[in-house]
Amino acid sequence: MLGLALLGTSGAAIAQYRPMPLAGGGYSSKQVSEARWKVRGFSPGGPEHLARHVALYRAAVVAKRAGFDHFVIVDSWLQSARGRLFSSQNVELTVVGTNSPEVPVTCEAKKEWVRNCRVMDVKSVLQDSGAFLGRDSAADLLADPPA
Repeated sequence: MLGLALLGTSGAAIAQYRPMPLAGGGYSSKQVSEARWKVRGFSPGGPEHLARHVALYRAAVVAKRAGFDHFVIVDSWLQSARGRLFSSQNVELTVVGTNSPEVPVTCEAKKEWVRNCRVMDVKSVLQDSGAFLGRDSAADLLADPPA
């Protein structure tokens, strides 16, 4: 589930909100239409739910920059791998910006991910996931952090 529970902040979390380099964690986002983005959060380790918070936070940043108060998660894909020597998390979201929390959610996700389709409040995501990541949303809304 894509809940926004605050799980604490760590140095690893702070370093993960950055454009995704060739190796290591971070985010990527691509605008696919006027109000639609594909957003990805990846973490090659770190706290549980780190990639989820990176993806949600990035979705909130791009939606807010485009003038939206909410975004709808219309598709999602999550993958987590845990081993003795390696762990990783990968979250991909397709989001649509909106200014109405009452917009109908048209879910495009596969059956196993339908539960993640929902309307998210940009301000709440910036606050909750921003706290988890140790981010200052005011600064992040101005410009992307350096790679």
